[in-house]
Amino acid sequence: MLSESFKRYSENQKEIISGFFNKLAITVNKTGRISEGKKLRIIKSWDDYPADVVISALEVYMKMDIPVSGNGRGKNEKYVLGIMKNKKEQRDWGKAGCKVWRKYNGV
Repeated sequence: MLSESFKRYSENQKEIISGFFNKLAITVNKTGRISEGKKLRIIKSWDDYPADVVISALEVYMKMDIPVSGNGRGKNEKYVLGIMKNKKEQRDWGKAGCKVWRKYNGV
């Protein structure tokens, strides 16, 4: 559809992505639209993250009550990248085991 990067997602996941872009457009852009080129750049920026992490982060974003400020600016795609980064780190920490978690959480 949009790129090779988009092919790694299931049909259900593509619907979630579509919903994300709809919310992002309304939240961030005064016109309520996002160009296909910008969508492609955003999807390519997700390539560093596993598909399940991407979808989980998008679901978190879409559940958020994000107000649109007077100038049409809300939490943008960079905010979602932060969610992805944190989710990936949480998943990686889980794989590292309790010893590492205890060390960094003072337990």
